[in-house]
Amino acid sequence: MIAISLIIPIYNNVESYLRKCLESVLSQTYKNFEVLLINDGSTDNSLTICEEYASKDNRIKIINKENGGISSARNVGLNESKGEYVCFVDHDDWVDSDFLEVFMENVSDTDLVISNIKDIFSDRVNKRSGFLSNSLESREFNPDDFYDNHNFILTNLPWNKMYKKSIIIENNIRFDEKIKIGGEDLIFVLQYALRCNKIKFVNAYTYNYNRQPGNSVTLNYIRNYYFEAKKIKDALFDILERYKTVSKQEKLYHYFRVAGKAIFEEGKPANSKSFIERYKSIVNILNIPEIRDYRTNYKIEESTDSRFFSIIHNLMKYNQPLFLTIFLSIYFKKI
Repeated sequence: MIAISLIIPIYNNVESYLRKCLESVLSQTYKNFEVLLINDGSTDNSLTICEEYASKDNRIKIINKENGGISSARNVGLNESKGEYVCFVDHDDWVDSDFLEVFMENVSDTDLVISNIKDIFSDRVNKRSGFLSNSLESREFNPDDFYDNHNFILTNLPWNKMYKKSIIIENNIRFDEKIKIGGEDLIFVLQYALRCNKIKFVNAYTYNYNRQPGNSVTLNYIRNYYFEAKKIKDALFDILERYKTVSKQEKLYHYFRVAGKAIFEEGKPANSKSFIERYKSIVNILNIPEIRDYRTNYKIEESTDSRFFSIIHNLMKYNQPLFLTIFLSIYFKKI
């Protein structure tokens, strides 16, 4: 029986990254796994590279599909997987040779194993903070078990984890294909974790998250960010409200933080807007009814936000679209 299904969505990759990803997967010290390469309608030479590696190793299976986004690709991978356990890797990241071995060493009597992450920049490697707990156990988890001062302690990432296929199938857990900007990861992880009885944290830094130029969040502009990200929060509230009442203030707090990131998007050079157009976009965000409600009627809650976003939130609170536009213009000229 196959122990692990390793699912890798593929879409229009820089060749060197895809090769590095596949080389790292095939160099695993643990050998009993399959690799599902989900080609999500790539139009470059990604499929050719996949076929090259599949010809070398019969553990690789290529599945071609029309482009539908990363959630759609991962769901196809889940449907096709044969392993007892499931892991994900993104096509422009790579893993250390003991990535799967570490999981298998810690999976006994555990429903979810979470390892730690190295962020790979062009000039440095950052190890993320170590986990504060070795494990969580409960006959029945609720969402509050996974939050510490609004911080999701499981990490809202799908690929530093090993899941039991049986839990996914029995509870029909899938990635939400309606969410387009990354929040589907959080919803998937939370839905899965709520079906667990034991979760184990392992401070082994075996996943390499590629943050180098070409993958930087600062390079890409997401249009209509607020309304796309609000879908994520609403999906989250739908889950939370099965367990408790979510107050209006808490919802507005989360919408306000989403608006802060939407304003950050408007500052990005990649959106090609003039200074005046950016200013007008920021004015529109500040005047969204729920954002106006929060900044008018509530005190900004303390959080672990960076100083950068603390400045943005305070300028939002005092309705300063001009200063926000200037601040972001200066920031993006410096990076």
